[in-house]
Amino acid sequence: MTSPTSRLYFIGAGHIAAHHLQAAHELLPDAAIHASDPNADALRAFAALDSRVVTHDSLDAMLASPSSTGDIAIICTPPRFHEQLTLLALASGRNVLCEKPFAMTVQQAERMRTAAQAAGLMLHSCGNRFMDTPGMRHAKRVYQSGEPVQERTRRCRRT
Repeated sequence: MTSPTSRLYFIGAGHIAAHHLQAAHELLPDAAIHASDPNADALRAFAALDSRVVTHDSLDAMLASPSSTGDIAIICTPPRFHEQLTLLALASGRNVLCEKPFAMTVQQAERMRTAAQAAGLMLHSCGNRFMDTPGMRHAKRVYQSGEPVQERTRRCRRT
């Protein structure tokens, strides 16, 4: 089974977003890429990195487009905006990958998790910058299989 066409929605188009775009280029070469950033210069620079990037004048306009099951919003903004933007992306029907730190407080993280569960969407925080690891290769295979993924949580403790 081939993977569905992916649509990625970059919320924030700065330095960190460029790293995620590089990963998208390597892992999802056929993905449609959308981006919004209130900084027009940052948005133009981001769009210049990949011909697939479709820019949007506002976040509201970008998230108003109809969502699809495999859509992923990637939150690439300063941490103080993560909760608000994650909740907006989830409300638009998109799964969310949020840059770290995930939230500023435990309460924010709980509200984000609760919203994702209520919407039946996936919510994940960037915690691994190593794309070519066994775990990331497995995650890619699972995503590409098109099979539903159950929520799984792994708690790690530093030693």
